[in-house]
Order: sequence, then structure tokens, then C-alpha cells
Amino acid sequence: MIVVVGVDGSEGSRAALRFASGFARTLGARLCAVWSWEYPAERPLTGGPPLLAVDGADAAVGARLDEVLREELADAAESVERRVERGPANRGLLHALSQTGAEVLVVGQRGLGTVAGRLLGSVSRRVAEQAPCPVIVVPRAYVPSSGPIVVGVDGSVGAAGALQWATSVAQADHAAIVAVHGMSLAPSEFTESAIQDFPQRGRAVVDAQCQPVVEAGVELQVRVVLSDPRTLLDEVATTQDARLVVVGARGTGPIEALLLGSVSAYLVQHSDRPVAVIPSAAP
Repeated sequence: MIVVVGVDGSEGSRAALRFASGFARTLGARLCAVWSWEYPAERPLTGGPPLLAVDGADAAVGARLDEVLREELADAAESVERRVERGPANRGLLHALSQTGAEVLVVGQRGLGTVAGRLLGSVSRRVAEQAPCPVIVVPRAYVPSSGPIVVGVDGSVGAAGALQWATSVAQADHAAIVAVHGMSLAPSEFTESAIQDFPQRGRAVVDAQCQPVVEAGVELQVRVVLSDPRTLLDEVATTQDARLVVVGARGTGPIEALLLGSVSAYLVQHSDRPVAVIPSAAP
């Protein structure tokens, strides 16, 4: 198994690198660090340093990557594979995935993009939408935790894939899973019968979809709450001190054409926990 992590020297990518190193070690996987570069869109100022030739730029970026690996991982850096990609970061990461056959991609919430105020960088968003494998988005303030893995469950194919992937990680990391099912009702749907029926219907959805987790021998806890699943998952993850939040790229939301569903999009932007987004086609 190979885990790819995007590195650009930013604090966000350094947090992603630290997480990826521990995650790969837990799964017994190889870690490959990727740094993509491209020439600036504007011409350099007169009198400034000249642009390096392609080979020279590759070497300079490779040296910088080595430096960051040593700073963040110390002796563990020796076992990390390195790749320097040419072009925009999202394309470089996707190309690295195809070339290495990696099964997981790790990125920071934000890197060295031009709009620093955005909660989620354009690279993180694009790879979470386009990568063929699970993508873990790591917040800049990431702190390792030994808490459970929180998984969003809604009965969808996406949730089934998220549970399957989370179960394999939980087995490797000896972690419990907290399955969370929430639902927000429109004002017209907010009736007494709907409120009374929700706990039983929600528990039936969770029990049916979580049967493989139980069969795998992974400790399972369940939370069924009539609440917006986006904020509910975030609150449960914080309360439980979750080590990881896992969601399908798209669930049962009303706009199926969206590449990234509202729940996954919200969490990768706002959660202070690493969030794994699982594509429907992921094993």
C-alpha cells in the first residue's frame, strides 16, 4: 500500500506530512511525498533572479522537499519516497497517484495558494473531488488523537463505502467507530409524527448499514440525532476527540450532480480533525 502526501512547505502541508507519516506507519504502508511546481504566471521583475531551467528547478524543489522532510520527520524521513511534479499542484498530485498506484492521498486544508483567507484551498477541493482514492484533508492545527473514528451514515452507497474503508483503518489502528446519523427537516416536514418516528427509522438505517462493522469485530457506538448532519458530525468528532472523520464524497443530498456533497464539503472546510472523503468507487 502507498500513501501519497502533498507538500509545498506551508504549515498546512507540514501538518499533512506529519499525519501522513503516522497514518502510513499504522497501515504498514509506504509514504510518498510529492511537491509540484510551475513557473509564475507573471514575468519576473527586471533585475530580479532569473528563472531556473526545468532541470534546475526540479533539483531546487527536490532539495527543498528533502529539507522539509528532515525538519518534520527527522530520521523517519529516510524511508519516504520523493517525487517532484511539474505543473499545478492538483494535477501533479493526481499524476503521482496514477504513477504510483497509491490508495490514499493526504493534503492540508490550505497550502501556499494566493487566497489565504479561504478555509479550504483550491488544491484540496479539487483533489477531494477528482481523486480516484480516499483523500484525507488535514487541518493546519492538527493534533494527534487516540479517540475513535467518526463515520457519517445515511444509508447511501457513499456511506457504505465510507464505513467499509473506516472499518479497515479501525482494525489496523485498534480504534472504535462512532456511526453518526443525522437529518435536518424542512419547516413543512417538521411535524410531531416525524419527530417521533425519526429515532426508530434512523436507528434502523444505522443498524442495517453497520452490520459489516459488527461482523469485523470493531467496537461500534451509534449516535442518531435529529440535527443537521454537517454540524452534528463536527460536534460528535469534537466531543469524542476523534482521530479521524470519514464521510462519503456524496450522500443522499438533493443535488446529486455536485462532485462534493454538502456534508463532506462542510467538514473538510470547518472540522479541526482530519477528514477522509471516500469516493463511491473506492474499495
